[in-house]
Amino acid sequence: EMYINFDEAVFGCEKEIEFTYKKSCHDCKGTGAKDGKLSTCPQCKGQGQIYIKQGFMTFSQTCPLCHGSGSSASDPCRTCRGQGYEEVREKVTIKVPKGIDSGNRLRVSDKGNVGKRGNRGDLYVVFEVESDKHFIRDDNDVYIEIPVFFTQAIKGDILTIPSLRGELELKLDIG
Repeated sequence: EMYINFDEAVFGCEKEIEFTYKKSCHDCKGTGAKDGKLSTCPQCKGQGQIYIKQGFMTFSQTCPLCHGSGSSASDPCRTCRGQGYEEVREKVTIKVPKGIDSGNRLRVSDKGNVGKRGNRGDLYVVFEVESDKHFIRDDNDVYIEIPVFFTQAIKGDILTIPSLRGELELKLDIG
């Protein structure tokens, strides 16, 4: 998630983000076992599921020890503590496009986690835009409310109002 202010969302900007991604542990080759040596899971005996009998019914669930793989580490890897991956911190500069809104996602190619084949996935940045003190946003429309006194509306007047790119003059006709 990335929080940006109203002006950055309207005009676009460049932001540097710092994030962590997962890559396979080099020492255990992503297995989580010391020297990459796995053994048959003692709880499910290599099936990946355990079965629970209650009366005449049998329920199956994924083995909580091996997470359905059927094999587990008899001696966990010390580098990754048996997880099979390491977390790496990285920084990247992204270009936020003009008009981005809350809930919009931006895909950054090849900056996600490293898969089993060694390819990096994509990083997705979800935006949250802060509201502005003057302007109200409704999709692609921007509104501002300006108070007009009764006498200004009757006599006609010229009002100075803020806009996204500076100040504008608004001429009120008589009446």
